[in-house]
Amino acid sequence: MSITPKIYNLSTLLAAPIPPWIRVVKDPIKRQLKNELKLVTLKSVKRVDVRFDPFHRNVSSIRQFLTAISSSKTRATNPKCGLKTEVLSKREEPTVTVSL
Repeated sequence: MSITPKIYNLSTLLAAPIPPWIRVVKDPIKRQLKNELKLVTLKSVKRVDVRFDPFHRNVSSIRQFLTAISSSKTRATNPKCGLKTEVLSKREEPTVTVSL
């Protein structure tokens, strides 16, 4: 005879929906950085070259930058700005080159 565990959802245990004020507290530095990246414009930028190795230990910051710079709102500030992403496999440091 096998016993299978039953998985309960928090809202079923409380017998009520979870209130919206119960949320996971995010890192305030990441939240502030996210808000600052929303203000980035590419008005005077001609080209952005991003090079990174996906397995490098410092890749998270370059990926966050790439996500922010390639968003539709940021790209709309200068549609003529070129964005080139190069994925490396040589364990090199991530680099960003901005041409004005």
